[in-house]
Amino acid sequence: MDSRQRADFRSATDELRDRVHGMLEAFDRQRTQLADIQAQLDQLSVRAESADHGVQVTVDSAGRVVEVVVTPAAMRVAAEQLSRMLTETIRAAADSVHERRQELLAASPMDAAGIPDLPDLLPGAPSLRDTFGPGRHDT
Repeated sequence: MDSRQRADFRSATDELRDRVHGMLEAFDRQRTQLADIQAQLDQLSVRAESADHGVQVTVDSAGRVVEVVVTPAAMRVAAEQLSRMLTETIRAAADSVHERRQELLAASPMDAAGIPDLPDLLPGAPSLRDTFGPGRHDT
């Protein structure tokens, strides 16, 4: 190997090392951001209240009901009306927590910004972003 080839090889090696170092730094940032998002999701709860303030419902981050408060005034309405108030308030709380979860997850670093895609590293390889990227939710 002559000096020109060694210089080219060293340059390519340095470039690859810098690229891998950048990927590792981006991965560490994403891991930290994901841990922060997970902590926020773990703590997330939403409280909704019926229009007449007679029913209050609290749901956790998964939309599970964790508390229901029914005021004495609400107990004086017809059973059908109370059932409707409970149902509507539970739905409002669940919808609200779903929206908040979506907001938190939208801030997720999983868009792979700053991280090269597979074809960037291996020319001709299929794109992982096309396969697993945003909008691809086969659940």
